[in-house]
Amino acid sequence: MKKIIVVFLLICSVFAAAGCQNEDTIKNDAKSGEIKIGYIDSDAVMRGWDKYKNIGDKYIAEREALVKELSKDKKATFEDRVRLEEFDRKWNEQRFAVLDEIRSAGKEIASENNLAILLDNAGTRPTIEYGGENYTTQVLEKLRMQK
Repeated sequence: MKKIIVVFLLICSVFAAAGCQNEDTIKNDAKSGEIKIGYIDSDAVMRGWDKYKNIGDKYIAEREALVKELSKDKKATFEDRVRLEEFDRKWNEQRFAVLDEIRSAGKEIASENNLAILLDNAGTRPTIEYGGENYTTQVLEKLRMQK
């Protein structure tokens, strides 16, 4: 039951975040029996896209330097924690902007391939047992073509 709820919520979030075909198109596809469902592995996209990897590597290096600076010969203060939280907040803003680019590329791929839905079947949180077409490579290629 828990897995069904999780899958349902993921499907709803995909519709909300990435959009879908218009209602008439879906109805016509349903009548003809041609509803196409695809999926991507967002973990693989993030691992394979240099822009995401570079931001992650930069974050790790800068955060380690900040922690080292803050912990130099003293105990962490409230102000130190605030600086770390602010640093992490700025990182998350950058990360979410990059994730929006991934969602946008997924939406374009879904539209180009007339998919009714494009699910995220990430290796760390798989949602699909079987079926569907894998569009991970196409999303990754689209992201790599962006400047």
